[in-house]
Amino acid sequence: GRFPIVMEVGTKHQCKDTITDSITISPNPEAKFSAFATCFKDTTEFTNLSTISSGDIVSYTWNFDDGDTSYIQNPIHYYTYSEVFRVRLNLVSDSGCVGTYLDSVYKYPYFKADFSVKDTCLGFSSLFKNNSVISGGNFTDTTWYTSEIDTFKTFDLTKTFASAGNYTIQLIMEQDTFCLDTITKQINVHPLASADFSVTDLCFGDSTIFTDKSTISSGSYTTSWDFDNGKSGVGSPIKTSYTSQGTKNVKLTLLTDKGCNTSTTKPVVITNPKINSINKSNVCENINQTLSANVS
Repeated sequence: GRFPIVMEVGTKHQCKDTITDSITISPNPEAKFSAFATCFKDTTEFTNLSTISSGDIVSYTWNFDDGDTSYIQNPIHYYTYSEVFRVRLNLVSDSGCVGTYLDSVYKYPYFKADFSVKDTCLGFSSLFKNNSVISGGNFTDTTWYTSEIDTFKTFDLTKTFASAGNYTIQLIMEQDTFCLDTITKQINVHPLASADFSVTDLCFGDSTIFTDKSTISSGSYTTSWDFDNGKSGVGSPIKTSYTSQGTKNVKLTLLTDKGCNTSTTKPVVITNPKINSINKSNVCENINQTLSANVS
């Protein structure tokens, strides 16, 4: 405030003089700010809470304790490393009065969520290997989300998808129950070819013909055959011959353009009928007779 002052001077001869004036006492600014601990990837926001009872604060000087400074009222600062920083705020009012406030702010250590993913074939499990890294503190939670609308809490994830298609996998890691980091990747689950074939010419001594009847929802595939006679082959249609009769277990294997394998095995009966004799009898003219044979 403004206060009056009176000064009186006198000599040894009792001569006197008096003067009246006033003096202004300006308040010091009360410096204060708030700032919260921040995760490594985040900036630190400083909220200026300083006040002054009269006049204005005209100068703000921030020392962030990492070699950087700022001169704005509410700065935002990015710390490039983890530490407890002692931050100082110096104020100057329009009257030249000063105020200072010192407080600490913590920057969490570096950590990063990451995982490996590899495309797979339908029916096979996929391993999502958690490759997250942390330079300080501890992992305190792990959460996986998939676009099949399910959630898992294991550190690594093994999952088998119900159908072919493209799926989104999201990993959220937590550090010291405070910081979070998220990463999202895609996985392709490739379809399998549905293996099937038909067979013609099953008589012993003939060339038996095998024709691929397989299907696939997308992509292409190649065929390979095991004829159960010591021979194999590729393509369709394809022929083979057998040196003996009986049941042959023929296997068709398919390999898609995405590297997915599937197969089917069918029994194929190769026959070699032999007529040993004809069942007959001598009859009179105009009499019908049914003939039969003894076959082995």
